[in-house]
Amino acid sequence: MADPPPPRDVVVAVDIGSSSVRASAYEVNAETGPVPLEGCFVQLHGRALDGSGVGGANDLRVRVEDALWGLHARLLEFGNGSDDHSADPKPRPNPKVRVRVVGFDCFAMNLVGVDENLNPVTPLYSYADRHPGTFAAVAELKAGLGLGSGSGSGSGLGLEAEYHQRTGCPFHSGYALPQLIRIGREEPERLRRVRHWQSLVGFCLSQWRGPGPDPNPNPNPKPNPNPNAGDKPDP
Repeated sequence: MADPPPPRDVVVAVDIGSSSVRASAYEVNAETGPVPLEGCFVQLHGRALDGSGVGGANDLRVRVEDALWGLHARLLEFGNGSDDHSADPKPRPNPKVRVRVVGFDCFAMNLVGVDENLNPVTPLYSYADRHPGTFAAVAELKAGLGLGSGSGSGSGLGLEAEYHQRTGCPFHSGYALPQLIRIGREEPERLRRVRHWQSLVGFCLSQWRGPGPDPNPNPNPKPNPNPNAGDKPDP
């Protein structure tokens, strides 16, 4: 009797977007690159953010879990025809596939504050922030650094463009710094409860794995509510 063929090596990709969560599987192929595994794709639609640009970290975590469990069921069925493992309380691994890597991708600038037990104590902040206080913090940061004047260091760029070119981060309400300044001003009690800041993917992983050693034994430093204070850095 011939030996069964070796399992197909599979990469699982999870894409967390602001309007849907997708989980899909790809066969690793050295000659052609990743090839989608037929039938192994799940997409769950739903808005992740409200009108102010924030969302619920736990709500999104549950949606990610649902997408992963849906993909898991499809991987169990892959190559087995009409076999249905959904009613099996402890389904056996499918010998025809072997998951080697799970990768995550998430919408830009996602940040949630958690307490010492890794429970979220803030909303999920994002690139889509619409709080007036965040826009005000951006304007103050620019003014405090002398940006927007059109002056530069002789490169032909304005100071703001030079900062952007050097750091990759524009002064924009979709980035963490002005958002943290706003939270420090408008919600100081909430900010004091934050033990760690996590990305959404980091939050999901910590919820699934449980707390590990505390990487930050001291409370997080709070953002300066006055961005104009301090020395102006060299351009």
